[in-house]
Amino acid sequence: MTRPAAWGALLLSVASLPAHAEQLTLNAQRTAAPVQIDGAIDSAWQAAAPLKVRLDQLTYEPSAGYPGIPGTDLELRSLYDDQYVYFLFRWQDPTRSQARWPWEKQQDGSWKQRSNRDSTGHENFNYEDKLSLAWNISEKGFAKKGCEQSCHIGDNGKIDDIPDTSAGRHFTAGPGQTLDVWHWKSARTNPVERIDDQFFDHSRAENKEWGRKSDEASGGGYQDNIASGLTVPSSAPGQTPAWMNRDPHSPDRYWILDEDKVPFVDTFKPGDLIAGVIAKAHEGSRGDVQAKGVWKDGYWTLEAKRLRVTNWPLAAQQDVQFDDPAKVHHLGVGIFDNSQINHFFHAKAIEYRLAR
Repeated sequence: MTRPAAWGALLLSVASLPAHAEQLTLNAQRTAAPVQIDGAIDSAWQAAAPLKVRLDQLTYEPSAGYPGIPGTDLELRSLYDDQYVYFLFRWQDPTRSQARWPWEKQQDGSWKQRSNRDSTGHENFNYEDKLSLAWNISEKGFAKKGCEQSCHIGDNGKIDDIPDTSAGRHFTAGPGQTLDVWHWKSARTNPVERIDDQFFDHSRAENKEWGRKSDEASGGGYQDNIASGLTVPSSAPGQTPAWMNRDPHSPDRYWILDEDKVPFVDTFKPGDLIAGVIAKAHEGSRGDVQAKGVWKDGYWTLEAKRLRVTNWPLAAQQDVQFDDPAKVHHLGVGIFDNSQINHFFHAKAIEYRLAR
């Protein structure tokens, strides 16, 4: 990873970390006890030994500043049974951030989405908390380097010799190599108790998101609360939300459940907010990871589960499989504090094993 002059200094690259960084291992314990995915730590988790990982490597330093935490300690636990793998994640975050570009009524009666993008075009203020897991399926070098293997930072306005002005791109080391990426989003997927199941491949500038892609979905999915075809967040004069909550006094003002949305009617006063997100669960492969996160007393507690073996048409390229207890899996973790793409990560991959 190199230092892009136009974007501000990188705080620390994985490549500059000590080569002898400690190898961390998460051991999943077999369980016969039921595991409720509700964001509460029930008795079943007492059987799972915790792994604590310090996340303090920030991807880049935003030009508009970064209001988030300087890092956090992530606790991971895992269980499994004949059908499922289960995960518990807990990390300190003093602010519950779920406001992803909410609409705010202005004093003159117009509507505007809150936004404060940096020079790379990304948001670090008006955004949701997130967690990501990158599971290696077939990328060479991931077991040693972790997420840094697929993360590419630009140099003098280019990434992999291709002109690009983003803060970084994900793509794997070679054709046919993929990572399974689980992306939990506190406003878009948490209200419908899902993780967004995605993957990275070797695509580059020929794809809008480069190597970052989503698993196949047969329906559902979140959407921006704005008229179709408009750029998000909206800055065009006269724009308004497309939808509002059936209950305008709902305490969940940063998202609207799809079943609760109704056409927008402006009966609001200056300073009122309307969610920028319509939340609906993905169906099919993209929605096959169940999850629920709860923020309380300065901590996020997130539980998740997925079938050990998936059978979607493209599962071999998109989904890590936990069929063989003897296999060692490798994963990378990232925490996004109120940030669109900037996140804290851990150097080197974490080993994951099903204890026998």
